[in-house]
Amino acid sequence: MSRGGSVMREARRRAELTQVQLARRLGTSQAAVWRWERGVVEPPWSTVLRAASACGLAVCVSLQGVDPDEWRLVEAGRNRSPADRLHELERYSRFVRAGRKAMRRAQPRG
Repeated sequence: MSRGGSVMREARRRAELTQVQLARRLGTSQAAVWRWERGVVEPPWSTVLRAASACGLAVCVSLQGVDPDEWRLVEAGRNRSPADRLHELERYSRFVRAGRKAMRRAQPRG
């Protein structure tokens, strides 16, 4: 789901509107709202703001500082190839399975 789409979806749900109802208020199709909410297409920011307004809400943005160490981790992840990311995910999955197996063995039987 896209960021803009997730904001639109949350606004629509808070207003208890269907996708069809929101689409009518925006002058677009239900299919367009569905694509935005699902992240198939990133909605323009102006559309996100209009959608929030159509739901009786306002969008407030807060800028916060980011820990430089956390930012370096994000950048390192972004710079990795899809194959490297998949390999790391597979390693993590094996690690989790091994941990679960060890936990089951350590549980007292009785």
